[in-house]
Amino acid sequence: MENTFRGQRIYSDEWVYGYYVFRGGIKHQIVSEEYTFPFQVKPETVGRFIGLKDKHGKKCFEGEIVEYYTNVRKTRVIAEIKWEQQACAYWLKWVEADEGGKIINRYRELTATFSDGETYQCDYINIIGNIHETPNLLKQK
Repeated sequence: MENTFRGQRIYSDEWVYGYYVFRGGIKHQIVSEEYTFPFQVKPETVGRFIGLKDKHGKKCFEGEIVEYYTNVRKTRVIAEIKWEQQACAYWLKWVEADEGGKIINRYRELTATFSDGETYQCDYINIIGNIHETPNLLKQK
């Protein structure tokens, strides 16, 4: 799997993609794929490429907000891509209410089909935002 990270630059909110490094005593830097210069990034925005692409071929990172439709009820689900330490895997996480109105955390393991030898295509998800710029998407049904 490709070892790429992304994070928002501290001073411009621009996204930088590349290697996550600790250089010169400065934490939370990403050496850009475009430049060889390290950019300091906001630590809370750092996310790792998870080795999957969405149905449009866009790389998926931790913290992405995605939509997909369930197989059984064809219900639209909006979820966050999240690392789950206990499972040692990336999962989709969302919140929904049961019939009684009780809020329940739901999880679904990410699965994919073999694509190009390096990454997998996840044909059932579509990236619609991320938890840093569009967190309100997680509140939509």
